[in-house]
Amino acid sequence: MAEPDEEREQGLPDWIRDPVAVLRRRWRAMLAVVAAGIVLTAVVVSLRQPVYLAQATVLLAAQKLDEDLVKPSSQGSPVEDIAAFTAEALSAKNLQTVIQDLDLYPELRESKPMLEVVTEMRKAIRIEASEDAVRPPPGPMRVEKSRILSIGFEANDAVTAAEVANRLASLFQTEGVRMRSEQARLATEFMRREVESAENALREQQDKIAKYEQEHPGELPSDLDANRRRIERLQDQRDDLSTSVNEAETRLARLISEQGSTSAASPQSRLEQARAALAKERSVNTDTHPNVVSLKREVAALEAEARRAPRGGAAGSVIEAARREVADYRARLAQTDEELAALDERIARTPSREAEISALQQRAKVLQDSYFEVLRKLKETELAQSLELSQQGAQVAVLHEAQAPTRPENGPLKVAAAGILASFGLAFCLAILLELRDPVIATAQGIEEIAGVPVLGVMPRLS
Repeated sequence: MAEPDEEREQGLPDWIRDPVAVLRRRWRAMLAVVAAGIVLTAVVVSLRQPVYLAQATVLLAAQKLDEDLVKPSSQGSPVEDIAAFTAEALSAKNLQTVIQDLDLYPELRESKPMLEVVTEMRKAIRIEASEDAVRPPPGPMRVEKSRILSIGFEANDAVTAAEVANRLASLFQTEGVRMRSEQARLATEFMRREVESAENALREQQDKIAKYEQEHPGELPSDLDANRRRIERLQDQRDDLSTSVNEAETRLARLISEQGSTSAASPQSRLEQARAALAKERSVNTDTHPNVVSLKREVAALEAEARRAPRGGAAGSVIEAARREVADYRARLAQTDEELAALDERIARTPSREAEISALQQRAKVLQDSYFEVLRKLKETELAQSLELSQQGAQVAVLHEAQAPTRPENGPLKVAAAGILASFGLAFCLAILLELRDPVIATAQGIEEIAGVPVLGVMPRLS
């Protein structure tokens, strides 16, 4: 009774525990499936057209010069962005040209639009990318990165497959050169526009500074020392003029007193006295002081009276000369005071002018730094463009051209082997299905499951 207990514990279907019995019971159905599969495979092999795969290899290499010496003309390159590079090379326009030049898919072109023909061609293209470990040599000349692209094409004709693969490789090479040259050209044009814009901005700022300096002469920080020295000289000059005025007024007063008592009460003598008193008041008070204003009116009235009165002889001429000397000194003194007041105002406005022109100059410094930076970048992009034209930048080269394959990719042996394996697999699946639909009692466990009573004994198989 140990054998039935062991089988119950396993709990496996009968067709798994005894596959040979399944073959004995279902061999007719399985044989029919295998025979049908073999016949179908033979038909497929006889009707299937051969498919040939031709492959060409393309090398994508980054720039040969060290990036520390020469910056690349653009951040992206065929080495770093294979997807974008492949999309450019295998564009609909390029593939349409290949289809027309090599007369591909003639029957399909008659019934389908060109875009669908291009889509069908893309299905036959095989692209594989692999890293190419290139150790950079010492020195500035080196290859930063490189990749190898395997470009394949599947066709029913071996020669056509090779021609199309080589044409696609040529497209990759041409598109790589065009893309890098175009990127370098666009980068150079962009940097030239940036340099021109930065130069115009700097020139405008410099013009603003020059205009500001012209509008505020003598008030700029650069004029401060000169203004202070000018004030010192004018102050010394004013002191000298004040001394000269006092001396001239003293002489005038002496001449008037020497003219005699007879003319003491004359208008001219009173005018001289009034002028002397006015000069004394001016040395102490300002022109708006009441005493000064009153004396000015009195001097004006006496001058009018003196013009109406007859003039004296030689003494009057000397006094008149003394008066002109005093008036000249006073005019020079007033001019000096005006210059001093103007210089004081300029010095008072200098701090505000300094802040304003400092802001303009700082802006000009920022624009100048920006101009030199974009000018440096322009030189780098121009050099990078020259390297692209001389093939020292990122390169795309065809390493190996495709050769016409001698054997099809889907040979008859492969198809036949796959068909036979599939036939046996279907036959085995059919046998399992039949066992599940029409089970056979082959063990004690099967009897117990159907009858619902335990098995009392098992007789061994008799040979």
